[in-house]
Amino acid sequence: MKAGKCNTPIRSTKSYKSRISHERWHLPVVELAVRLWFRNLVAFALAAMALNGAPKLRAQTTNEVEQLKRQMQQLQENFERVQRDQRQQIDALSKKLDDLTKQQNTEAEK
Repeated sequence: MKAGKCNTPIRSTKSYKSRISHERWHLPVVELAVRLWFRNLVAFALAAMALNGAPKLRAQTTNEVEQLKRQMQQLQENFERVQRDQRQQIDALSKKLDDLTKQQNTEAEK
């Protein structure tokens, strides 16, 4: 056997167990368990809040979509109405201009 090497496996012995105090082993495990429990509780609470608010959010989104659709339709209708009114005004002015041009041409021929 070489120096520093040992072929026997390390076994749980009283002397080994006595070197690790029960308090040092127990406290981190309890803290870890409490932390994991708290994380799970927080995750559950967040999931519950998200799922509870999801229908409201969907309803709000649906209402917002409907409102935007109505606004868009109103803008399109207003645009078409203004466009029709302006087309009528342009047509009326074009007719007056044609009439005045014809009148000036007939007076110039006389």
